[in-house]
Amino acid sequence: MITINRKSCIYEQIYEQLRNSIITNQLKSNAKLPSKRSLAATLNVSVNTVEHAYHKLLDEEFVYTKNRSGFYVNTIDHAFFRKNRPVTFTEDPEERQRPYIYDFSPLGVDRESFPYSVWKKISNEILLDHEDRLLTTGHYQGEYELRQEIAHFLADSRSIQVHPSSIIITSGLEYSYLILFQLLGDLNFGIENPSFERLERLFLSHKIQYTYIHLDEQGAVPDETISPIDVLTLTPSHQFPTGRIMPLQRRMDFLNIANASKKWIIEDDYDGEFKYSGAPIAPLKAMDIYDRVIYLGNFSNTIFPSLRLSYMILPDKLRIRYQKNYALKCSVPLLTQLSTAKFIESGAFIRHLNRMKRVYRYKRNLLLSFFKDIPSVSLEESDAGLFMILKVTTPLSEEELCRRAERSDILIRPLAYFETTGTEFSKHFLLSFSSIETSRLLEALKALAAAWASTD
Repeated sequence: MITINRKSCIYEQIYEQLRNSIITNQLKSNAKLPSKRSLAATLNVSVNTVEHAYHKLLDEEFVYTKNRSGFYVNTIDHAFFRKNRPVTFTEDPEERQRPYIYDFSPLGVDRESFPYSVWKKISNEILLDHEDRLLTTGHYQGEYELRQEIAHFLADSRSIQVHPSSIIITSGLEYSYLILFQLLGDLNFGIENPSFERLERLFLSHKIQYTYIHLDEQGAVPDETISPIDVLTLTPSHQFPTGRIMPLQRRMDFLNIANASKKWIIEDDYDGEFKYSGAPIAPLKAMDIYDRVIYLGNFSNTIFPSLRLSYMILPDKLRIRYQKNYALKCSVPLLTQLSTAKFIESGAFIRHLNRMKRVYRYKRNLLLSFFKDIPSVSLEESDAGLFMILKVTTPLSEEELCRRAERSDILIRPLAYFETTGTEFSKHFLLSFSSIETSRLLEALKALAAAWASTD
């Protein structure tokens, strides 16, 4: 018995109910279906509606036809069809990320200040104006409009002169390195210690040979230990996670060593846009007269992390090699690329960036003011980036400090989390002020101080 709801698609209802009757064996193999006219009259619908439902069953081989005789139920293997029932899934506890009330980890941006309405308007305009283009694969290096806007931005803000043809659009740091692993081949890489924790995991998972680069108070050290290294990965503008800034002379030393020894330098300028006093620090790429620097940039800190939009500048030798042999399809959706290009071109991006500098400067000053009168805590002051290093003097162990923060719903990372060897940074913590809302930052700092002062 077929029942019809006039508010829904009628032919789909006929199709679904007949299909279910066949699957559940209520309609037996080789049974004849009612004629189209007969069923249409019974249900008070048009013959075309019934015909549409029957032909969908025919296309899916639930029925077959006999010449001038009508439609018959096909023989099917009922074992392949299960009775429809609600499907429920239980979340794997290991996949669940614990929500923290206060998150001092360096993985977010200030959500209160992002111009959502502007971004939404631009994205809608792209959808309307480029509907045909959005259905294509796009350029393998990334869309020219975006590469051109990045080139203009870098010239104005980072003193880097680059042609759009040397810029490769990628979907994050990891994807950039996968391309570089292919381009550079079987070379020995050097990574700073400490460094991004996921960077070392990436090298290990792809069986890439690497050596540690030592740090001092001025960042990476260009001493004899880097001699066997072919590719130096550096964060000179604001070393992660120590926050140390490499001085000009040392930058020149690295560039001269790279030229003399034919080494490559990968410069990760992950938050170089944020400088709170004086002029921004010129990246290595802006000084790269030898064309030995591979520059990595991203929009995770300047727009938002889930955009998954990064870019790299290749030296000419590597650019030619990439374009000739490694022309992989760009992994960033066209909508994301074109929206970001329009966001920059319209001036909305630089206005947003200037606003964020003011917000982050205020947050940074709040941290300095709060910890100024707490004798057991000292901040390693830096006028760049989105985090500061907190050194704690206490009889409590680093593990106990972490446990107390955890119990108070506070996420904060010790530098040991990023360090592979040594104990130089014992009881040093990375304190990021980017993702906690300005209105809650003081509350978060008080909660952290209370957790560590507790005698429980």
